[in-house]
Amino acid sequence: MRKIMIVAALLLCLGNACCFAQADNREKCGKECAADSCGMIDDDEKPTYPGGQKALIKFLRKNLSYPSIAAKYGVEGKVKMRVILSQNGEILETYADDCIITRFDADKFGVLTQNEQQVLKKELAREFAKEGFRTIKKMPKWTPAKNGDSGKKIRITIPLTFKGRN
Repeated sequence: MRKIMIVAALLLCLGNACCFAQADNREKCGKECAADSCGMIDDDEKPTYPGGQKALIKFLRKNLSYPSIAAKYGVEGKVKMRVILSQNGEILETYADDCIITRFDADKFGVLTQNEQQVLKKELAREFAKEGFRTIKKMPKWTPAKNGDSGKKIRITIPLTFKGRN
């Protein structure tokens, strides 16, 4: 059985993007967020995962699964999970942005028609996004962002990388 190697980094950013299976093949797989629904953090306290970034990476390694269809076709990919945190650190909404297939087994794809390859790549990108949604849903409440003494609603991005290895 293939083992999962997950690389995760926590970035704070704003922006609306589309999910896509290839750079030239864009398809939405997450909801759009109204531009004014989330705030930015200047010099205030940023939100943190309970236990910090190392604990977040440990959580992702434990809970994020490599989709079986990706293993079957030797596919690797990336997805950016955009998460809206409430004033008290609860996860309110989650979106999948930039679902990208970064590698696939050419021998397994070579037997498929061009159309079948495109359909499969879209399905694989959706599987990465679905796994991101499932994993983010399991996360505990975060330490909220602060604006002075009060909590602040904020949008964060958690990039996930799906790599299989023997």
